[in-house]
Amino acid sequence: MALALKAAYMFLPGFMLPTKGQKNTMKYYKYFKRLYSILRLMFPNFVCTLKPLGLAMIN
Repeated sequence: MALALKAAYMFLPGFMLPTKGQKNTMKYYKYFKRLYSILRLMFPNFVCTLKPLGLAMIN
């Protein structure tokens, strides 16, 4: 943000469900799959998978 750029964007994800086939994840993430479904219903704007986050960072 201290650089002389037109805009700065920060990403601060709280919880993201790993995509299928991803290798570098913690083993206990498989238990959060059910929690993700509940959080997505209750707070749809606060959880995402890695795919939309990656696309947002590219754009």
